[in-house]
Amino acid sequence: MLDVAIGWRFTRASLLAELGGVSIDETDWDQTSLDLPWRVQLPPGYEGVVWYRRAVDLPPYARTSLALLVGPSRHGSYDIWVDGAEVAEVGSLSRILPFPQPRLIRIPDAAARDGRLQLAIRFHRVGWLSEAAGPAAGPFEGDILLGPGDDLARRLELADLRARQADLVPFLLGLAFVAIGAYHLLLFSRRTPERTYLWFGLGATAFGANTLLLTRWVTEPIDHLAFTHRLTEIAGHGALVALLVFRWRTLDRPVERWLRMYLMSHGVLVLFLAVAPFRWVWATDPIRVSWMIPALIAAPAALVAALPRGHPDARPLLAGIALLALAEAGELARRFGACCLTGSRSRDSRRSWPPWRSPWRSASRACTRSSTCSAWTSSAAWTSAPER
Repeated sequence: MLDVAIGWRFTRASLLAELGGVSIDETDWDQTSLDLPWRVQLPPGYEGVVWYRRAVDLPPYARTSLALLVGPSRHGSYDIWVDGAEVAEVGSLSRILPFPQPRLIRIPDAAARDGRLQLAIRFHRVGWLSEAAGPAAGPFEGDILLGPGDDLARRLELADLRARQADLVPFLLGLAFVAIGAYHLLLFSRRTPERTYLWFGLGATAFGANTLLLTRWVTEPIDHLAFTHRLTEIAGHGALVALLVFRWRTLDRPVERWLRMYLMSHGVLVLFLAVAPFRWVWATDPIRVSWMIPALIAAPAALVAALPRGHPDARPLLAGIALLALAEAGELARRFGACCLTGSRSRDSRRSWPPWRSPWRSASRACTRSSTCSAWTSSAAWTSAPER
């Protein structure tokens, strides 16, 4: 098994340039490695196509059933050529941000028969996302391995199994909330005057959808980072609105003017998430997460205010909020600790920060979202490659 992350040449090119062929003059191309940061290879803010090429000499015993195992990439789409033939297309111009996960690319036996492979990668780099990822970000996370296809497939299957096992509890939790929400919506359809069924049903369904969309069980098959991120954020804001209205109706409180304006602001944010360019959606994550904090303060405050009046639902609801706060505090500590651990090892393993790219974003999302493993679990589960 060979780590082929080193020994590449690269050049910037136009979108229409076809440089994946066999007889391409690379004398003017710069030398690089796929594990080097973008800042070493490209000028700041570069957005466009980058071509990588290298040749690999194969021993006589390793010329059949080969595959290429490529680590997750968070900064664009890419295509792979072997001996002038395109063998893989990950993402496209219309879906330039596929879900970051390891990919296994099978190598045709005919290409390896002469003992030499000519590899080429065309990378569509999204400049703003790459710059936001920090100075250590590069084209791929982890090693680029060339070896027996069956062995690499088992390695990928093991990494995927570990990542999905880590996401199993949040996935089941999301399904449970969706089922609970659907049940309460069914109750509302039979008892339409009971609006609390409606708001709790909508809130539970949205909360469950938000949880499901943060697990690999859903995001990996969809394989579209921008689409799943938008849906996750829309579900999160929708759950907040529905559950706040449910809380106020449960306590028999009128919806005050300030609360009505606050709920309307989240409706505006949902519209923004649906139509705004994904760059704006991504950049405003910390602001929108911070805007959820008033709801996290107002809900328990309303319950505390209802305690002296002896409202029968105030005490159990407040106990539930306390348990949720403890659970989210544990999730915050776990995820923040994982972020710091990943960051401290990035020099050796070349693993970058999680997709939120900062402790603040990881902390804020852990406080305001359901307990989940993020998309970066794929790199955390990535099995270390052999020494070069």
